[in-house]
Amino acid sequence: MEHQVLEFLGILKGGVFYPASILESIMILCFGLSWPMSIARSLKSKSTKGKSLLFMCFIAFGYICGISAKLLEHKYNLAFWFYIPNIIMVTTDICLYFRNKRIENSVSEAIIIEA
Repeated sequence: MEHQVLEFLGILKGGVFYPASILESIMILCFGLSWPMSIARSLKSKSTKGKSLLFMCFIAFGYICGISAKLLEHKYNLAFWFYIPNIIMVTTDICLYFRNKRIENSVSEAIIIEA
């Protein structure tokens, strides 16, 4: 049973250990740890300051390419499963960027109307 789980995660295939799969998973996990903090900041600040829409779009595109590569190669290793929550979190932060931009625009319009 243990070997089946390790094979499913792409860590073990035919009795051969694949450390590259673990290293790739750790890399994606490390990237993924930063997104909840970024999302929390976006929710709390209601501001786009310090955010780059282009940067977030490039990150999302990179995750899409990574997921696509795994799908094309039929390699559903541990790293593949970490890509999915990461793309969801990046997309969430992109959506919050547009929400915060709308909030900033409405505040600036209110200031102009008052003046």
